Amino acid sequence: MKSNIEWKIWGERGPLYAVATWQGKERGSPNEWTDQEFYDLGRSDWEDFLRHRQHYGLNPGKCVEIGCGAGRITGQLGRCFGDVTGLDVSPHQLAYARIRVPESNVTFSPSDGTRLPVADATCDAVFSVQVFQHFEAHADALAVFRDTFRALKPGGTVMVHLPLYDLPDNEIAGLFPPIIAFSKRVSDWKAMLDRHSMLKGHWKPVMRTLRFDRGNCTTNFATSAIHALSSRFLLCEAAAAITPLSWRRSLRERMPVARSRYS
Repeated sequence: MKSNIEWKIWGERGPLYAVATWQGKERGSPNEWTDQEFYDLGRSDWEDFLRHRQHYGLNPGKCVEIGCGAGRITGQLGRCFGDVTGLDVSPHQLAYARIRVPESNVTFSPSDGTRLPVADATCDAVFSVQVFQHFEAHADALAVFRDTFRALKPGGTVMVHLPLYDLPDNEIAGLFPPIIAFSKRVSDWKAMLDRHSMLKGHWKPVMRTLRFDRGNCTTNFATSAIHALSSRFLLCEAAAAITPLSWRRSLRERMPVARSRYS
């Protein structure tokens, strides 16, 4: 995955700021993140996510976190699940997390960003926050969803943050897709040049922002290898453009997509 390039460098240069990019909290700044602040933020965020997840049921078995970073939320997962594995492409962030997340039922493992290094149908839950929006392309996200489905047990759940958008339902709606596609191509070229500079040793703070068409998401789920996931789109008031989605793997072959909103 192309976006692994910048995330490995981000993990080395600022393992906390790379995960929580709050203005003024950069590494080396007067108010840079402390470990206490960073992991307290993870606790607070997980309390909010847990409220949503409990609505669909929470099987406290094995959970895998995609893009765990420095373990901001991984330790909190360890208090709700019996066995937790945090995955990340950055060896520096994994090393940081191993030292600071002491829960005995939590382990950290490297990932290539696409495939979950777990056996088929062995996970009760998969969790990911503020990761998918930094992928290079929608195809990357779909590949991860497919592998997530492979790893889930029947009845397992997935909770992941995606920045979703809805196209307007009017006579000018057809104008938006080519504009969005052109903007994406321009962003891709810029990212390619910035990555080339980074690989030459010049720091370029690349952080992609990939957004997802809600309608395309449901269509892709219905026509791909993950068609047996029933989805629930939740409105997250506190996260503005970021909307958490929850899925439950169905025991049936196909399940219609349902949408619900919660305050």
